[in-house]
Amino acid sequence: MSLDERLFSYRAVRADGVAVRDVVRAPDRVAAARRLAANDLVVVELKDAEGQAFGRAARITDAERVTILRQLAVMTRAGVDLLEAIETIATGIAPRPASDRLRDVAAALRRGDPLARAFSEHLHGYPVYVYALIRAGEASGRLPGVLAEAADQVAFEEQVRRDLAGALTYPAFLTCAGFGAVSFLLGVVAPRFAAMVGDLSRIDAFPSLILRSGLFVRDNALVVAAVIAVIATALWRAAQTPAVRARLLDALRSVPGARDVLAARARMGWARVMGLALGAGLPVLEASALARGSVADDARFSRALAGAEAALRAGRPVEAAFAQDHALAPIDASLVRAGAKSGALPAMFALIATQHESNLRVALKRTTVIVEQVAIALVASAVGAIVIGLVTALTGIYETIG
Repeated sequence: MSLDERLFSYRAVRADGVAVRDVVRAPDRVAAARRLAANDLVVVELKDAEGQAFGRAARITDAERVTILRQLAVMTRAGVDLLEAIETIATGIAPRPASDRLRDVAAALRRGDPLARAFSEHLHGYPVYVYALIRAGEASGRLPGVLAEAADQVAFEEQVRRDLAGALTYPAFLTCAGFGAVSFLLGVVAPRFAAMVGDLSRIDAFPSLILRSGLFVRDNALVVAAVIAVIATALWRAAQTPAVRARLLDALRSVPGARDVLAARARMGWARVMGLALGAGLPVLEASALARGSVADDARFSRALAGAEAALRAGRPVEAAFAQDHALAPIDASLVRAGAKSGALPAMFALIATQHESNLRVALKRTTVIVEQVAIALVASAVGAIVIGLVTALTGIYETIG
């Protein structure tokens, strides 16, 4: 969409009398109406939807996305017509936003669009490989199985994200509790010690700094709280942008514990998508390109996979292509070699994914322990430094009096 175009939602009637509902991009409302009329559509309703269509898709929950795929897999496997299945699921989800998007998918199917295109245009939020797998499933006649496997993979990735978030919950709690303790010591306890000391110039530099910091925090509590809130909000928003997130991940890959977690997660996800794509009937080269897209945030691994694809295009065997440039570990490459010889590549890639899932859980547990210890050490150091400063201040006063 060009910068001078906006998004409009519409309801219209086709020349054959079928009602449709969709979105159109145009510079203004008049241009949108003209584009619809040029497609032989009689407009019933046309309204500004800038950000609305994609916003509705973004509000679809992860659980709903998985449910849509799983229910669609069950219905199509049972022989239910695809359009009927979509409408049935939309009715069951109502009145959630997902219901509106599913009805948009149904309208696209009535126009003759394939399911993969209808999903990509109206059900945003799925990983890119899901749309490609659906396209491959439609072409190969394996759509029900592909939908079920895609649902399992999306659910698995969400579970991995929850596991990662859960592993960081306790260290985050420790950090917040430590911040609260430090704030209490500086804002409440330190000013009382400062009142007891009186002239801060009579004590050493370090305890004087602690007491002056406490007085500053007490006298400017609202300003300090506002600055902290602004900084936290800015950091949170920055972390949501792809560029900043990519830099953060690159930085974490240089940290020993985090590096192991991220490497295992990338290889696990890549192998799973490879197995799904090959099982859906995609050729190895196309499956590799699709799976590589799922690990685009790991630049080093992605470059190695790109080199493997170049070797595949040059005619090298699949096991040799993925073994070069250390794209895969030796044990993974041996499994690929066995799968290529036995004709069971999808199963071997699934096995590789399972092994890296085990590695991920071990690395995650080990890293969580390290992070917890670091958080405890930082909190204890901050609290201890303040307490030492307070005690030193009183000791200095007693020595002066003595």
